[in-house]
Amino acid sequence: AAVLIFGDYLKRFDQGVYDKLLQTQARPARDDILIIAIDDYSLNEIGKWPWNRAIHAQLLERLQPAHPKAIGFDIVFTEAQSNSDSLSSDPAQGDSAFAEALKRAKTVVMPTASMEAGRGLQAALPLPLFAEASRAIGHNHIELDDDGVARSVFLREGTQGQWWSHFALELLRVGLGNDSLLPVKVSQFEGSFSTEIGVWHRDWRFRIPYYGGSGHFKSIPYVAVLRGEVAPETFRDKYVLIGATAQGMADAFPTPVTSNQGVLSGVEINANILASLIDQRSIIEVSHWQTLLATSCVLILALISLLVFSPRTALAIVFSLMLICLVASIALLKFGYWLAPGASIVVMVLCYPLWSWRRLETAIDFLGQEFVLLDQEP
Repeated sequence: AAVLIFGDYLKRFDQGVYDKLLQTQARPARDDILIIAIDDYSLNEIGKWPWNRAIHAQLLERLQPAHPKAIGFDIVFTEAQSNSDSLSSDPAQGDSAFAEALKRAKTVVMPTASMEAGRGLQAALPLPLFAEASRAIGHNHIELDDDGVARSVFLREGTQGQWWSHFALELLRVGLGNDSLLPVKVSQFEGSFSTEIGVWHRDWRFRIPYYGGSGHFKSIPYVAVLRGEVAPETFRDKYVLIGATAQGMADAFPTPVTSNQGVLSGVEINANILASLIDQRSIIEVSHWQTLLATSCVLILALISLLVFSPRTALAIVFSLMLICLVASIALLKFGYWLAPGASIVVMVLCYPLWSWRRLETAIDFLGQEFVLLDQEP
């Protein structure tokens, strides 16, 4: 059991169980989170991407009368727009209009990303014009496990002595007016923070308790809002996320809740993270030592049953303990803790046949000794 747990030899099995259990714990989407989607319909109506940033300024003007709690642009604006990228003849004027709209809105959060600049990972911040006009900046990285599935994020990342909270956490802080809020339990990294160039640090690991798959949160086409086809009251006191969902344009990832649907767009993943933070839901993975302790307790009960009860009763007890391990994982996941059941189940599977082999070998040795004694009788 110790070898299986500390060597992570059952990681893929446990990840599969985790994904299946998470699919059974879907929750209704929060009605105070809305997605303004840059979808295929909007691209067809407005034109090819990238759009002139004056269009984003117009969108913010549409949203401003409703006074949303916070607006998140899940779009990276790291470079000035060129003439070839713009639908307008004056992209510089579009940048200025967008910056002015950001200042007037006062609740816009913009993302930063990491990029490989030849000397390790560097922060790709928004243009200074936009960074100064926005309310906050947060990183929008999503952590992929070794099987390529997005199950967690780090709520704090940084480099060269500067930290950025996650994009969704900054949205919540802006919405509540609390710049230091951390509403959920997280797994903290214990180590020193290096200021070396190119070194990227991550902390506050947060497993995402997904609410549902693609289309779970209410989504409105970008062009519909831009044209005024949606009542301003729709966005009052809401968290508004603006991001791409169009095919071939969106940053999309496999998730535990989209095993049959393919991938989930980045803006929808951020909506799930934001909803979890608002509801103060998180999933903490128990340590290897705690997993070994739980597995050892179950294994000891199995060994005692093999010693005390008949083989048929002992077999029933072993199968019952396997079921109890699975039920315990389900129950703990509902309370926000993940106890991987793989090691417990495997040692239970191995326990009975190993004991049966030892029991049979002991019986054969005993019979062999009796036959030797019988042969020595006159």
